[in-house]
Amino acid sequence: MLSVRSFSGEALAAVSMEECRSVLELKAHLRKEFGFPICLQQLVSEGNCLEDSMDAPADCHLVRLSDIPEDHQDAAGEESSIAAKCGLLETVRFLLQAGMDKDWVDGNENDFSALMQAADAGHLELVRLLVEAGADKDLQDCEGVTALMLAAESGKTAIVRILVDSGADVCLRDASYDTALMKAVFEGHSEIVRLLLDAGSNVGTDVWKDGLHDALLMAAGVGRSPVARMLLAAGADMNARDDENGMTALMFAASRGHANVVQLLIAAGASKDARDEKWRTALIHAADAGFADVARLLVKAGADIHLPDVTGCTAFFEAASQELWWWKSSQVDEPKEGYIKIVHMLMDLGVDKDVRDEESGRTVLMCAADAGHSELVRVLVEAGADKDLQDYDGRTALMLAAESGKTAIVRFLVDSGADVCVQDEHFGETALTKAVWEGHSEIVPLLLNAGTQIGTGVEDDDLNDALVGAAIQGRCPIVRMLLDAGADKDARNNEDMTALMLAASFGHGDVVRLLVQAGADKDLRDRYGKTAFAHARCASGPDQLEDEDLHLLRSGSCCFTSDSGAKRRRL
Repeated sequence: MLSVRSFSGEALAAVSMEECRSVLELKAHLRKEFGFPICLQQLVSEGNCLEDSMDAPADCHLVRLSDIPEDHQDAAGEESSIAAKCGLLETVRFLLQAGMDKDWVDGNENDFSALMQAADAGHLELVRLLVEAGADKDLQDCEGVTALMLAAESGKTAIVRILVDSGADVCLRDASYDTALMKAVFEGHSEIVRLLLDAGSNVGTDVWKDGLHDALLMAAGVGRSPVARMLLAAGADMNARDDENGMTALMFAASRGHANVVQLLIAAGASKDARDEKWRTALIHAADAGFADVARLLVKAGADIHLPDVTGCTAFFEAASQELWWWKSSQVDEPKEGYIKIVHMLMDLGVDKDVRDEESGRTVLMCAADAGHSELVRVLVEAGADKDLQDYDGRTALMLAAESGKTAIVRFLVDSGADVCVQDEHFGETALTKAVWEGHSEIVPLLLNAGTQIGTGVEDDDLNDALVGAAIQGRCPIVRMLLDAGADKDARNNEDMTALMLAASFGHGDVVRLLVQAGADKDLRDRYGKTAFAHARCASGPDQLEDEDLHLLRSGSCCFTSDSGAKRRRL
């Protein structure tokens, strides 16, 4: 056993040697038992002062220093911080009596003062001791955090009360620009919010009012309805805006689905049609996030359903766009029902169903057709959406569905009377041409049956009618469909090349055989005087025809050849 006595001979402690092997461990034991700070302990054995690193002797005396030596100030400060964090009240009291720096901080790793440590850990009596000793209540760490902020954030009501009553500054902000009030609001500590509001009402400065408004924005964003009510009662501006994005409390609440806060703000008279920096209203924010209940509250309160944001998107367009995104992602994510509910609600209210995206000129119907969302297409068409509107490239919903292979949607649009003869702006292509080019053989007959006109209106040098396009791509089944539908077997493109010439130049033997069998004229010549046989002879590599197919193209007439070869181009 180790025996520790005071110089007067009073026995202080008896400790097993296994528990305290070194002098430092023995000092730590004495701090735990009696509160004696390690830096104020000097152990003596046989007239010699013991170093902390030495082995603990079997018998020693304790000398308690009354003052902190000059070279022990940092050690005392560090010990006060540890003691405050661990709740060692007597240790801190001894250190204060010995003259420790009450606001000591380690600028390297630990920049919490003893008061901050005690407030954060919730040691009420230690906070009271340090405050009464004159510790700086408004000292901030490297991130601007104060003892009051720490207590407010962690829900230490009694400590907040002590600090507030002692005059702690309730208006200070940390590096994130948060006040103690905002931290309490975020965590939902209603009683602390009330304490801070009472303290702030006595301040009454513009700085306090700014913090009050910011606290309301935060309460709305995290859905703290009771706290938001307190803030409104304390004078927070219901239409105050966030400095970063111009959003109001109503927008924050709507964007995060906090229906109770939305209801509270509407009842308080918050502006329903205010716009943020991107011209988005609370309704657009709710639609973007798919919160149908919030959108319903806003619409019922009179929010304008027609207002667009800076890109021209309305709440209807936003909800529909998000519905399409979630629908396409449904294989990996659970689809959100809120979007389609908002779409239905806004259409029932007479929203403009043909509103366009300003960048592409696409309507919701076009986007739905391209994505393959059959239900949304059906709902829109039945509600009267214009089926034949064209985007900025001249594409209709039918073209987009045909090009992307959405058979069911093509069938529905055709049956609903969509115009199958509309041509786009760049290539003069129809829905049929696009389906042919992509090889959607199940869509081609749907468009043919709808009365598509073959081989008209081609404007681009590299484009021609559907038959020519099928010949270039080597779509033999589609070529057969087009011939059966009455396509001109000798149709030409703008370079005067026939379907047979193009099939021959690209080595599509099956198409060559089909066209020859259908009676295509083998002796026709292009603008350079070349026949189909001449084009076939000029081909090389994988584009070469087999000898038997070349034989089919051979005729008795002379075949003019030239150096100019046909380039593979999209028609």
